[in-house]
Amino acid sequence: MGRMDRYRTIVEQIPEALFVLRENRILFLNPKARQLLGVQENQEIILEEFIEAEEKSARSDGPEDLQTGKLHEACTVRLLGRQGQVHWVRMQGAPITWEGDSALLYCITDMTRERLLEEDLRASEERYRTAIEHANDGVAMVRGDLHIYVNQRFLDIFGYERPEEVIGRPVSMMVHPEDRQKVTEFNLRRQRGEPVPSRYEFKGIRENGAPIYVEVSATRTSYRGEPVSLVYVRDVTERKWMEEALQRSRDFYLTLFEEFPTMIWRLGVDGQCDYLNRAWLDFTGRTLKEEKGEGWLQVIHPEDLEGFRELLEQSLSKQEPFSAELRVRRRDGLWRWILKIGRPFHGLDGEFAGYIGASFDITERKEQEEELRVSATHDPLTALPNRRLLEDRLKVALAQASRKNLRVGVILMDLDNFKQVNDKMGHLAGDELLVELGRRLCALVRGGDTVARLGGDELVVVLPEINHPRDAQKVAKRVLEAIRKPFLISGEELSISSSLGTAIFPDHGGSPEVLLQRADQALYQAKANGGNRALLFNPSSGVGRLARSLAERN
Repeated sequence: MGRMDRYRTIVEQIPEALFVLRENRILFLNPKARQLLGVQENQEIILEEFIEAEEKSARSDGPEDLQTGKLHEACTVRLLGRQGQVHWVRMQGAPITWEGDSALLYCITDMTRERLLEEDLRASEERYRTAIEHANDGVAMVRGDLHIYVNQRFLDIFGYERPEEVIGRPVSMMVHPEDRQKVTEFNLRRQRGEPVPSRYEFKGIRENGAPIYVEVSATRTSYRGEPVSLVYVRDVTERKWMEEALQRSRDFYLTLFEEFPTMIWRLGVDGQCDYLNRAWLDFTGRTLKEEKGEGWLQVIHPEDLEGFRELLEQSLSKQEPFSAELRVRRRDGLWRWILKIGRPFHGLDGEFAGYIGASFDITERKEQEEELRVSATHDPLTALPNRRLLEDRLKVALAQASRKNLRVGVILMDLDNFKQVNDKMGHLAGDELLVELGRRLCALVRGGDTVARLGGDELVVVLPEINHPRDAQKVAKRVLEAIRKPFLISGEELSISSSLGTAIFPDHGGSPEVLLQRADQALYQAKANGGNRALLFNPSSGVGRLARSLAERN
């Protein structure tokens, strides 16, 4: 291979784009340059065709500078390819002799990717700055006792117009004399790393001298290598939940979001989570890498997950706010009730960009609600379903049995001579007996059966989906046998018997009221026959609760 062939091979294979220019005409392009400009080999090419009109008017050095060789120093320009693609390139020229005449050799480096990354970074920084400046809470950064940054909301709370009125001035100028010593002490303790209340209130002063009460939370962090305090201020007279966008950032603004004490997250338009702050990660004990995408759904209770997915899909399709209460596994493995609130946010172009959300631990509230629910539907002594819940379950059982052409058994019982137990051993012993009786019956029946207490010593067993009345009678017999076994009450053995009455749906009635009445009549007949027995309802027996009450008094 001759020397010229070797040179040609090098020029053809070099990864940089090269072209030779003379009098605004491109005489030669290597493959990389042809690819960049989107031209074929042996085409006549005018350089000016590839320079954008904006670029020509914006630059003092135009195409004539390129062709005269004035641009020997590296410069960055925009080139327009034949297919309309725009490239940011760095160009550097040098004079050469080409085919016996002077020309210019230009080396081109494609800088498009780097330029786009720079533009994206600037846009990202602007979004974060906009979010901070429009936050509902006042935000300040304090070094020592001096403000070094404040947002617009902070200025609004204290009645100032420009950041320059606050930056560089002490915190104490905004604190009322009544609380100045307390706030100064908290600030000094925080700087020394000593414990400080995570949230407290103080009386402040607006720029016009008017008093104002604010709630403050603060934390220590570092900014540009120096220790600072990030202070969040809220006017307690106009308290609002913070629903402003909190986005991931690599700079100062990310620090603000990361140190915020509420669990904050962000979803994209595809429903994928792309940001969770430190409070969320501390709560779950997981890393950001584990939580991103759909990872954050892994800590949701399996029973709540599908419903939350459906809610999320519906909200995304309608671009509407949403809220959900669900269970989330905490870092210690315990399930905690969490309230998730999501609000739509929009990009700088005004288009829907996903959701910014906050999560709150509402476990204590849910536990209180559950206690109220149980107290409304369960007997306070035995924790068995009360009459209200019994009737609801009996209605459901009758409807299911009717659809499936099955039966339902209703067994009503009370204890024989229960009054004597109370008189002899006291009411506390009687209560203990009823509790133990409820436990014994619950252990005896099926998982889908119901054991309820109507009041006093009256208990009911509901047997859904049985095939024959004798199925209920078998259960009644087992109940009798279970009650006959001695109870250990207050350290003493107590033997007692019971009388049971059974009614069957649909044989003896089609409603909860009628079935309970029929079971009551059968119970009365069992009492009349000496007690300690179980009888199936017989239309010819008994006259109901009135006759039974008379028999008890006698």
